[in-house]
Amino acid sequence: MNEAKFNAIKEALKYIKDGQIIGLGSGSTVELFIEELRKKIAEEGIYLGFVPASSMTYLKLATLGLRIESLDSYPELDISFDGADEVDERKFALKGRGAALFREKILSKYSKKYIIMVEDSKLSHKIGEKAKVSIEVLPFATRPVMARLKAMGANVELRNGERIKDGPIISDNGNYILDASFGIIEDPKKLAQEINEITGVIENGIFYENISEIIVGTKDSFKKIV
Repeated sequence: MNEAKFNAIKEALKYIKDGQIIGLGSGSTVELFIEELRKKIAEEGIYLGFVPASSMTYLKLATLGLRIESLDSYPELDISFDGADEVDERKFALKGRGAALFREKILSKYSKKYIIMVEDSKLSHKIGEKAKVSIEVLPFATRPVMARLKAMGANVELRNGERIKDGPIISDNGNYILDASFGIIEDPKKLAQEINEITGVIENGIFYENISEIIVGTKDSFKKIV
């Protein structure tokens, strides 16, 4: 296991309490976190429920026999955990490589706490240095949305399945995903608002609201951005 990633996960596990309803994002860090959660449940006999943001996370929980809940039953979650594609010292994050950014942002909004876990290779001075901005878009509006993003100075591509599938990646909501490179993002809040104002955009992968803290794992320890 990646030691830096595991150290972030190990620290995040300290926030788990018996009886919690927990939101879970998607990605490799979340998958490893779920495996560690199962061990914790077995060792401590605690009772937890989980609301997954993606089909991948849902299937992981189901495979391990963990309790799956929904926002219908629990409209406010005790805490949510997620990974990220890139984070920075200003407490901004870029997410969306797993194509679940819209549902992950919903979990962040409806959780009392929202914790992001990453290894230190994902940490930048400012987001945009390493990762692109993922944007969920209504298929009907794909071309005009791409044109608007290009007019804003972005290099934009429709995300395709490549070896996974032919044609575009489809989100759990039935939409397409665009990857837009803006370079270093000086004002993430402004850019996020401008993207979401484009008619046809469902949501973008710039996260900043409701992030309680970012746990950055290193080879030997971790640091927190709060």
